[in-house]
Amino acid sequence: MKRSMWVCVAVVLALLAGCSQPLGAPAGLGEPDPSLAPEGLAMGMGAVDTSSRGTLSPEAVEARALGYVAGIDVSYYQGAIDWKAVYAAGKRFAFARVSYGTNTVDSRFAANWPAMKAAGIIRGAYQFFRPSQDAAAQANLFLSKLGKLEAGDLPAVIDVEVTEGVAGSVIVSKVRTWVNIVKAATGKMPIIYTSPGFWNSLPGTSVLSDCTLWVAHWGVSSPSLPSAWSSWKFWQYSDSGSVSGISGAVDLDWFNGDLTALKLFASTKVAVYEAPFTRSLRLASPIMTGRDVTLLQTLLNDWAKATGRAPIAADGVFGNGTSSLVKTFQGARGLLADGIAGPATQAELVRVFTSLTTYYTPYTRTLRRTSPTMYGNDVKAFQTAYNVWARLKGQPTLVVDGYFGLASENAALRFQGAETRLLGAPDGIAGKMTQRLLFVRSWK
Repeated sequence: MKRSMWVCVAVVLALLAGCSQPLGAPAGLGEPDPSLAPEGLAMGMGAVDTSSRGTLSPEAVEARALGYVAGIDVSYYQGAIDWKAVYAAGKRFAFARVSYGTNTVDSRFAANWPAMKAAGIIRGAYQFFRPSQDAAAQANLFLSKLGKLEAGDLPAVIDVEVTEGVAGSVIVSKVRTWVNIVKAATGKMPIIYTSPGFWNSLPGTSVLSDCTLWVAHWGVSSPSLPSAWSSWKFWQYSDSGSVSGISGAVDLDWFNGDLTALKLFASTKVAVYEAPFTRSLRLASPIMTGRDVTLLQTLLNDWAKATGRAPIAADGVFGNGTSSLVKTFQGARGLLADGIAGPATQAELVRVFTSLTTYYTPYTRTLRRTSPTMYGNDVKAFQTAYNVWARLKGQPTLVVDGYFGLASENAALRFQGAETRLLGAPDGIAGKMTQRLLFVRSWK
């Protein structure tokens, strides 16, 4: 979403440097220069392929658009927008920027987000991803500003188009972290915005092929695809559109399908697993193994002990014994007793484990700030478990010193504040439920 001011700056700099590269494809893949753009780059200023850029006639653009739905993406660069006029101009979806990494919350997002919906536009939100920053911190900022997705909202978008000097393998790993956090919070698989030229320079991107592709490729009759995908869902085909209700240029996009398909896509959710589970567990060939199976068995055994049933070996192998105990748990809790520990079973198991009224090893007491200060290995266990969770969530960590002082109380408040669904109102006291749920969330 380049504005004329930035274009002028870029042209002047190019002339001074004797640069012969096409505008929009600067050296270094367009990494941001904070001195030129105090709120960071707009979408597409770093990633977009321009190697085959040309000038399309309006007729060619319209012909290519047959069977597609027209939309736009915006940020503070567009200023105040008349969204009703945008809708009247035929745009049926739009994405608005939430932030530039953790540096800057987009100053227009708070106004754009409700206004898009009020105008009847199917809305989505994106974050310009900064590889040099913590992925979890960026994801959590994005979620805090976005709030809860409502019915009909599009999945969240991560805009991946700069390296900032970070190794490609690290970028891919950080994007996966962002995707996992946002998927778990929203219940929808996020969309990745990128270009083929940028994306194909990164190694090991197949691990992100489960995400939806929004490809950026301007001025061509059909976009090239990044290596991880065989099709595109959204295509940003221009950075210089003119749309009623918006002063100046704006990015133009297509959705690959008709309006019915777009509405269906916006309404589709993915199975959200209860953290730290990331898959359904069942009898399978080859047999399922892993730390997640061990956690499942551990939680089942605690429930079995509390209800007078025989435990199973917590060996990380999903065999007949585990399947049988899963069926027993499901039947006792009113779930479909199919022996498959999917999202619903995992969620109920975590809820039951959290609510059991006994202390769970190594805890034997409730931890709170007192005088004299509580001290012991159980406090160290709490601090260690909290730090695992904190690193996953981009929260401050603790010094593991065994003292339950103000820092530990604040840590308990932060954890409880993120888990009000199961723990209720935060109080800073690490009692049985907090201890039990922290055990689950810090499992690795």
